[in-house]
Amino acid sequence: MRPTARLATAAVVVLAIGCGRSRDLSPPTFNPGSVECVACGMLVSDERFASALVFETPDGVQKPIFDDINCTLRHQRELPAGAGPATLYVRDFDSRAWLDAREAFFVHSERLETPMASHVAALGSREAAERLRERYPGSVVRLADLPALVLPPAPSSPNEKEDSTP
Repeated sequence: MRPTARLATAAVVVLAIGCGRSRDLSPPTFNPGSVECVACGMLVSDERFASALVFETPDGVQKPIFDDINCTLRHQRELPAGAGPATLYVRDFDSRAWLDAREAFFVHSERLETPMASHVAALGSREAAERLRERYPGSVVRLADLPALVLPPAPSSPNEKEDSTP
């Protein structure tokens, strides 16, 4: 067999193997009020603050749903061993559509009453975030800024508890 024929055969085999597995990495579907937050156990009833992680494990694609961004970020720290990279999805405060959190803009305002007191709402554009910030004074931030705003510091050692208050 000529080298080009071997290469073509190998490419077909790789494509066949890759196409044989269905990997639905899209955001989950759910009915508000019918699913519990994986982190805190509360019903996810207010779509405006719902979020989800989508990741692969050896057992398949996982799509846990959360009622507030702080639950999601906390859970993301504790993904199971062997989990692939996770995509974080958030609901747009206005449209309720899923957004990739890496592309979203977030309003952090103490006046935003969220299920677990993160005080954070996600929006699909900076303009929409600025409009919401006018109603709820606070700051417009990106995903990278959220952990410092809504989570306690991560434990520095496996034996250290996340909440070190007496």
